[in-house]
Amino acid sequence: MRLRLDNLYYTTDNPNKILELQELGAEIVGGEKTVEKGIKIDKVSNLENLKVDELEKLCDEKGIDRSGATKKAELIELLK
Repeated sequence: MRLRLDNLYYTTDNPNKILELQELGAEIVGGEKTVEKGIKIDKVSNLENLKVDELEKLCDEKGIDRSGATKKAELIELLK
């Protein structure tokens, strides 16, 4: 399912994450399924709008080693 929240687009099939995003005011913009579980950000530029803990979570979901990366800019570079 694809949702939009504050000009960020999220794609997830996790029912708990869908509910969480909807509680924050996200609207459903598409019903396509994802192959991977978890949240995917559609555009790299949207990474700037995320908090450090959200960027860390994305790195973990994608299996990216983030050791040594503590700053927001470093985490964004890892996710590009």
